[in-house]
Amino acid sequence: VLNDIIIATTQGGGSRKGALTLALDWWHLDIYDFLSMKSELDGDLRDKCFDIFPQVVVDNWFVEKSKNKEEVALFNHYEYKKRFGVDITELIGEELYKHYEKALELVKNKKLQGKVIKANTLWKKILWIWIETGDFYIFNRDNANLSNYLRDFGVTKCGNLCQESYSLTKVATKWKESVEDGQRDITETEGMYHSCNLISINVGNLVTATDEEKKEVAKLAVKALDKSIDLSNSPVLEAERGSKLLRNIGIGFVGVGDYLAYHKKLFDAKGTKEAEKLIEFFTYYAYKASVELAKEKGSYPLFKKADYSTILGKDPKELNKLSLNNLDWVELQGEIKRYGIRNALLMAIAPNSTTGGLCNATASCLPVYNKEMYQTFAEFTVPVIPKYIKDHYWYYKTKWQYTPEEIIKYVRGIQKWIDTGISMEVNINPALTNIKNISDAIIDGFLNKQLKAVYYSMTIGDDKDDNCTDCAN
Repeated sequence: VLNDIIIATTQGGGSRKGALTLALDWWHLDIYDFLSMKSELDGDLRDKCFDIFPQVVVDNWFVEKSKNKEEVALFNHYEYKKRFGVDITELIGEELYKHYEKALELVKNKKLQGKVIKANTLWKKILWIWIETGDFYIFNRDNANLSNYLRDFGVTKCGNLCQESYSLTKVATKWKESVEDGQRDITETEGMYHSCNLISINVGNLVTATDEEKKEVAKLAVKALDKSIDLSNSPVLEAERGSKLLRNIGIGFVGVGDYLAYHKKLFDAKGTKEAEKLIEFFTYYAYKASVELAKEKGSYPLFKKADYSTILGKDPKELNKLSLNNLDWVELQGEIKRYGIRNALLMAIAPNSTTGGLCNATASCLPVYNKEMYQTFAEFTVPVIPKYIKDHYWYYKTKWQYTPEEIIKYVRGIQKWIDTGISMEVNINPALTNIKNISDAIIDGFLNKQLKAVYYSMTIGDDKDDNCTDCAN
């Protein structure tokens, strides 16, 4: 039903199909059927939903069990809730893990409906589907909640359609509704949904900007997005409530590939440090700007329930040691506690493929897709040539010339300065890597709490000439 609805729903006057992501936790009894939703190689064709973008939700307990090839249980969480009064969908971390262990023992002893499997078998299936379909996501519940300053109030359960923007949600248990002229409206609710509220800074245009100019850009981005919360209305009350209570915004980037190329950096260790330095700077001063807004207009309504003992999921003293700009995160923490902060979450790096093309900028924070190409927008086609290619040609290595492991390592580096997520598209060139290397890189990123989500995968075909983009020149 949902698949048919989004086929009928369009954006931009029909130029783009509607889109929907559905999430299911790894422990669900239906997980194997869910994984096969878009597969053309597995499952019953009558069960397919080819227009939906599924995401499987994992946590570090499952990832660790998979790495060690240990057993886990798929089980009926509704039955578990009825018997023990615990809703595991509202838990994270050690509190959740003890229920996993309990459920495993119950299923083994046939005291709870379920099935015992090897965790690595399910992990292999997840990776298989991710590579086969491409548009299948892997979301890490634990790591996504590292920057959740309101854990005692609620948890982040899954990612959004682009895997860059997410926040805590609460299922509605009590609500009031009215019906007028056949239209049903919710008038009161305890539920809360997350809404994306995004902007992207074109850092390719800031390659020679001063620190003061970059601070001003960060400040303007925060003010613009914060104001948009008051000027807009969400279509459902739960989303409106979440937006107003948390005032989440998401500042991202386009042109990071241009920025690195201009400074003669590739997406390697040196380039990662350059990108980290840039992104840390914007994150720090976005938080600063939000504190200044709180002084003027007040903090987000749930601020008093928040815990800022950590910032970006880390002790501020540790952030000071990691800082590449010599910024004082301990001082920032003190300002937040003293004056409050206007927005609960502030940073999110969207994919921005279309936006990047229209802005003549490399998309998002990733390498250029191709050095010379044409891109179609609605009814017109335009050439897309990287901004600084004339003088910095050799610093525009394409996505296909990097291994997935290199890109994952790069994203792990910059993720520490982003409080929500990064749309990490993974381009796979079989000539440069293999599935074990990719799996190891993802698992290591998850367990080291440096990776929150895995977005698209795209595999180069034998009929493409992208293996070498430079010889003809």
